[in-house]
Amino acid sequence: MKKVIFVFSMIVLAAGTLVFNGCKKSDTTAPVITLKGASTVSVTLGGTYSDAGVTANDNVDGDVTSKVVTTITVAGTSATFDGNKAQTYIYHYNVSDAAGNAASEVTRTVNVVITPTNLVGTWAESENCDSTHANSGSCTISTSSTAGRILISNFGLGGISTVVYADISGVNGTVFTVPSQVLGTDTYAATGTISVTGTTITFSYTDILSGGGGTNTCSATLIKQ
Repeated sequence: MKKVIFVFSMIVLAAGTLVFNGCKKSDTTAPVITLKGASTVSVTLGGTYSDAGVTANDNVDGDVTSKVVTTITVAGTSATFDGNKAQTYIYHYNVSDAAGNAASEVTRTVNVVITPTNLVGTWAESENCDSTHANSGSCTISTSSTAGRILISNFGLGGISTVVYADISGVNGTVFTVPSQVLGTDTYAATGTISVTGTTITFSYTDILSGGGGTNTCSATLIKQ
């Protein structure tokens, strides 16, 4: 009789285990990350930035915000935020739950932007195109009546004392132009791009002397005084 009871108990226990395991579901749902604040933020060159962060919740683990991993890249390369460099920073937020389910990545774009006001003042200039086409000295940057434009007086492109105007659209890589002007039998003009890091402006450009002076690829550095 005892043997029969024992066998019956084992059958009941096994059946209960099967029922329990059959009802238990594996965790296959990933956490959800929610961005706090705007997805795109602009910081003026030289400014500071405090990231608003994210929240993250999982259907099983609950609040997993403390497990979120934040990384920063610039043009796909790992970086740290620097308000003195006019460039675009991408903040990446990632998290996984205890079961290993990874949330869909959430990102935020932080642009450190150039404004004309950032650049106003006197700058030391070092400019070089080739052995016969170079200049150094100083120039002055001021704002223009045109929104987003700066004026650079006495910027000695090719040895010509002139006025350069640059349209500042935000981050590095903005286009600048030297208005066309006559120099002897030549018509002089230049176009290129600028980049700004802290108190240094770097110009990369091509200048043209249409009367026979040829085309030169040039570079110039301005350092704030």
